Amino acid sequence: MAPGYSKFASANQQSENGEPRRLRMTLPPIPLEREERQILEDGNYVSFKLRAVPVDPESQLYSLSVPYYSTGTPEKWIRFRKNLDKVLIGQNITTGPPTYAMTRRILEGAALAKFEDLVHDRGTETLEHFALVLQDMGTYVFPRRALQMEKRFMRRYMRKPRKLKMREFMARVEELNHDLRYFPLFIVGARLLEDELLDIYENGVPNSWQKQFLLQGFDPIEHTKQEFLEFCERLEATEDIFVENVKRKANTKNNYKTKEGRSRVHRSTRNATGTLRFCRLHGQQQSHDTASCKVLLDQADKMKANWKTQPTQYQKKRYNATPNKGTSFQKNSDSRYNSDYKKREFTSTEQKRTRFQKEKKRPKTEDHYMASASIVSSATKENTLDLENFNYKDAFDDTLSNVSSMNYMTPLEDQSFTESDPE
Repeated sequence: MAPGYSKFASANQQSENGEPRRLRMTLPPIPLEREERQILEDGNYVSFKLRAVPVDPESQLYSLSVPYYSTGTPEKWIRFRKNLDKVLIGQNITTGPPTYAMTRRILEGAALAKFEDLVHDRGTETLEHFALVLQDMGTYVFPRRALQMEKRFMRRYMRKPRKLKMREFMARVEELNHDLRYFPLFIVGARLLEDELLDIYENGVPNSWQKQFLLQGFDPIEHTKQEFLEFCERLEATEDIFVENVKRKANTKNNYKTKEGRSRVHRSTRNATGTLRFCRLHGQQQSHDTASCKVLLDQADKMKANWKTQPTQYQKKRYNATPNKGTSFQKNSDSRYNSDYKKREFTSTEQKRTRFQKEKKRPKTEDHYMASASIVSSATKENTLDLENFNYKDAFDDTLSNVSSMNYMTPLEDQSFTESDPE
């Protein structure tokens, strides 16, 4: 007959298609991680006034809020059983019918329907029958062979999580061991003994702690649970100090100086290519450039907000300026800010009429200076040589001919004076 639970498969085993088989295990009915408690809201719980000493009517009262139970996990059922026991003891209910009535008060939905069926099957509402009904309810809530599965998981696979302290881990294991009495088919003596719990604690700690057990000659079986807890807490404290020192050294190594020895670059900020980037504010580094600098972008947003709060007359020059090549801003589309817009003259109508009449009577005189300037400019243009079409060779030949002809054009009187000169 095939077993009713999953087994571990070794890492080197292979399935029929040749692929490696992964390790598997059946999850226990109640895992090591504690289930989150239900949030109490109006309509999903009932409150009871209980006495600290049920037999003493003068004892102190306290309030207990019990959520309704309809369906849920085995751990939720165990929590319901504990709350039911507190209510029955706190209100000093020791007979059968009130016990059944109080249980019906807390159950609802599918759980209440199942409870009524089991009560009908058991017969008379007595305390003995009530205990049997609760056992039948446990069989309805828990999976098959729940007690064996829970104990096997605790012995073989229960490990202490890194985020959980050793004291919390041992307290949770003790709680699970005590809750075994709510499992179906539980008998007296089915709980785990102290040596079995020590075995679970030893296998649940990290391998580095187990190495310290061997180095220091500490055998958990030869010590009590309290001594084992104190020893593990010392290892836990030293491990925390060691981890802090390692992190501090790692952060120191990750920071290194560049070749200039000015800026420090962190290895975690290296980009994918490993090249340096330049930021006009932070200089040469590897995290960002000028376009993606958060400080500069934030400063630009602040300056933009301040610019928008300025009056209109201060913004007029900026928006009406001649845009340079490559500028991205646009002129204001409002006609009041265009260069062709004339300033308004806030003069009266009578003053405008008087000034118009004076300008009409004034004779139109020609500006002699401007006229003379235009004449000079036109004459200059006419006398300007056309150097583009100027022939230097012809000009040079004309100059030589003029020089040679000057020797034959000497006056006669000069020649006579030369000949008659006694000297």
